[in-house]
Amino acid sequence: MNPHLTQRIVLATLASAVLLTGLAFAIWGATAALGAAVAGGIAAANWAAIRLLSVRVAEGRIRKSGFMVVLAFKSGVLMLLCWLCITRFGIDFNGFTLGMGALVLGVLGGSALTPVPKTVEES
Repeated sequence: MNPHLTQRIVLATLASAVLLTGLAFAIWGATAALGAAVAGGIAAANWAAIRLLSVRVAEGRIRKSGFMVVLAFKSGVLMLLCWLCITRFGIDFNGFTLGMGALVLGVLGGSALTPVPKTVEES
């Protein structure tokens, strides 16, 4: 696991959430911007949870088989949280959907902005 890469993805996800919140505000207004901000926060928390679980597996605290169970549980909690935000809490659907894109943009942007570590042969 590359800790620099995973940390960079966390930061890129947060930056993407801010940008997408501004975009939602520009397109649909304040209500959608709130939805995008909530979803961006959820997206960043989702990546942070994946990162934390991966670190635990790398350290040997969680077995690989247990990792899949915990990851499935985390995904279920994420789906429930998204459903609650939209149906129960009345978060704007368009803004929320746009804000969830912060996870994809964060993974792509963080990966693109992280330099590839040199291998022993290249040094």
